[in-house]
Amino acid sequence: MREWSSYPVSWKFAMFIGVVVCVLYYVLMLGRARVDLEISTEQKTWFKIYWAAENQQFSEKRVGKIRVKPGTTQYHFYLTDLRDVAQLRIDTHEYTGQVKLESLRISQKGFKPIDFNSESTFSTMKPYAHIAESEMDDEGMIVKSSGGDPGFVVDVRFKEKKSFGLLEEVLRMLVLIMIVFLIYFVSARFAPDYSFVPICLAVALVLAATMAIISKQNAHPDEFVHVAAVEYYKNHWLPPAIDDEGIEGSYSPYGVSRLHGKEIYYLVAGKFAKVMEPFFFNNYTSCRMFNVALLLCVVLYTTHVAAARIMALPLLISPQIWYLFSYCNSDGFAVAIMFFSACQLLLPNSRFNSFLAGLVRPSWMLRGAAVGLLLGTMALLKNNYLPFTVFFTFVAALSFLRLSGRDAKMIFLRRAAVLIAIGLVLAGGKKIADYSVNGPGRQLLLTEARADHANYQYSPKASLDQQHSNLYMKSRGVPLKSVVMQHRWFEKTFRSAFGVYGYMQISASEMLYNIIRWSAVILFVYFFGVIFARGEPLNMLCAGAALSLALALIAVSLYHSWASDFQPQGRYLFPILGMLVILCGQNRTIISSRWLSLMAVWMFALSVYSFIAYGLLEVSRTAIV
Repeated sequence: MREWSSYPVSWKFAMFIGVVVCVLYYVLMLGRARVDLEISTEQKTWFKIYWAAENQQFSEKRVGKIRVKPGTTQYHFYLTDLRDVAQLRIDTHEYTGQVKLESLRISQKGFKPIDFNSESTFSTMKPYAHIAESEMDDEGMIVKSSGGDPGFVVDVRFKEKKSFGLLEEVLRMLVLIMIVFLIYFVSARFAPDYSFVPICLAVALVLAATMAIISKQNAHPDEFVHVAAVEYYKNHWLPPAIDDEGIEGSYSPYGVSRLHGKEIYYLVAGKFAKVMEPFFFNNYTSCRMFNVALLLCVVLYTTHVAAARIMALPLLISPQIWYLFSYCNSDGFAVAIMFFSACQLLLPNSRFNSFLAGLVRPSWMLRGAAVGLLLGTMALLKNNYLPFTVFFTFVAALSFLRLSGRDAKMIFLRRAAVLIAIGLVLAGGKKIADYSVNGPGRQLLLTEARADHANYQYSPKASLDQQHSNLYMKSRGVPLKSVVMQHRWFEKTFRSAFGVYGYMQISASEMLYNIIRWSAVILFVYFFGVIFARGEPLNMLCAGAALSLALALIAVSLYHSWASDFQPQGRYLFPILGMLVILCGQNRTIISSRWLSLMAVWMFALSVYSFIAYGLLEVSRTAIV
């Protein structure tokens, strides 16, 4: 298969991409209605507009919405093609209280816009539900609600046409094509050997570091418990006693402390934070720097090792990945471990493969020990990363089967046994250290600690009807179908895998999620389609195993949300990311670098926009480093 470097720079290919961009512009921008909103709200909430055709009910499947907040009054978002729409339902907010709707314009290219900006136009909006009172003042309509879902209904007809502005739109599309040509011909020089990957990762590093520095303390999911655990290990080497009063700040509302888990992240991050402490006044920032440093290591590694660049492509497709490297948490560490472990497994000249092949080099045992510790760390990640460890082991076993000759296989087995022994020393050492502190009654102590430290609604002491409604939905009689449909488990999991920030309260626009969704579908269909159509039998087997493990992980995560705790978070599925890293390395020779690069860069561009526009600009910020 020809790589990008073997292709001449093709104006035809650039023209094709330009046409695709123009089609997307027409479908996403010209073929849909735009909403320009001016509203003042007392608290963060959602402004929604539902649409329905004649004799059709309103549905969550036909809605456009945007997050509104105090201090910001002007917003823009898109709906659908409204030519066949008969009614709109306008939900101004989702709390009991008031908002001031100052103006609302709904416009679609080629039609006269619908404006709500005066007493006469606002009067066409008929109360639908939970509207206690609506009154006018000089700035707009004040809406007071009697419940959490106030809304109005208005009849609409986009029948009165106006000039489409064809010449203007043709000129705009020509400019888009020129921009595509410029980007294509400038970026073509970075295409060979995926040399654009370190550049993109460096951009991600800058974004993650910026987030780490400017965001407030505990502005990210459960960061206070992660920081408390890291702070403990700044001055300790052994895990604490479960009943140690000095670690009370490390308990989550569930009554669980990260210090009592198996993860080695907190020990390593604690020692790194200790080194970084003099450089930052804010202890949160010093604790965040370990994950930032890990992302820096990925950037440097891909800069130095060209063969690893294609394996780093999965790290470019979601801003949620970079977000994990911007605050104190163990998932960023796990992603880095998966990436480096996969590179060791797949790259022919890696220390792992050189060690297994029996190549005796200077300090080979020291390098073998380093690889063994890296692989042993996989046993000390969160439990949801077990599918990656299984997949890693499966691919390593297939590598053994590919060897020819009894001598080569024996050398492989002996060296693999050494690496496994080193890994077991690390993993076993963590277990032994914990046992030496807490003894055989550890599990009983953990149960008591959870009962003592959990908030009552999460406590095992509380009865089912007193516990939080997100707990034990299965036991409450909630059907699995309701978890999927009414509670939108798949949609929330998808969104939180591709750009949700803060304590899960900062989301991107509906349009951006939809663009990312279909872009990801196209990318994954292409990627796995090429593997199954052109890959070697063993690589096809690996792709099938990865898909099976991914589906199993999704099923387990869904069942956990149903039977235990409803937490639809995309990061729980990030072990799939590590499998994609391995598959990229396995199939580098059969996948078109042109098309894979194009789709990856497109996903990267969407991710950059999401991280800046919704992550950096919306997160709670501080001026103190």
